[in-house]
Amino acid sequence: MDLSMKSDLSSHVLVNCQSSNSIDDMDDEDDSDTSSPPLPYLQGPPPDGCCTVDGFCQAGKDLRLVSMATESIEVPTGFELVGAKSPSIPEHILVCAVDKRFLPDENGKNALLGFSGNCIGCGEKGFRYFTEFSNHINLKLSTQPKKQKHLKYYLVKNSQGALCKGTLICWKGITLTCKMPQGIDSGLF
Repeated sequence: MDLSMKSDLSSHVLVNCQSSNSIDDMDDEDDSDTSSPPLPYLQGPPPDGCCTVDGFCQAGKDLRLVSMATESIEVPTGFELVGAKSPSIPEHILVCAVDKRFLPDENGKNALLGFSGNCIGCGEKGFRYFTEFSNHINLKLSTQPKKQKHLKYYLVKNSQGALCKGTLICWKGITLTCKMPQGIDSGLF
């Protein structure tokens, strides 16, 4: 049984076997004032026979932007293509489809808590937890998966029709200008 994240009706969250009342208590270890080392994130082994190669989903499909840039990608209504950064392959962006309701607006606000996403590589749909999704796309994280830390960019089509890195996703607390570039329609894939 995975004890990394369980909830009950009183909205307590169990993270690395420590109880918390607030989602804000799950901030990165960089924000803590303690000198004790962070608890490692214990990711369970992938199911037998699954692909574990960096940049590929567990079904063995390539998710790297460089290999998917010219692919025809169907994005379900209400979803947005975003780029995820993996610590094991920082030079690559992994292509993901995320429900727009769980992404912030241009002011870094109004994102629903939680997650809903699909794997663009193998087409598996309905990931309801970012932890589950990050395992499926082989992010191989050493800390608790957080969508705010790993989902970094909107992906857009350039004038030649190739998928490319767009603007940064402005999560709460980031003070950058986060508007989509004019003339680029991220919904046409």
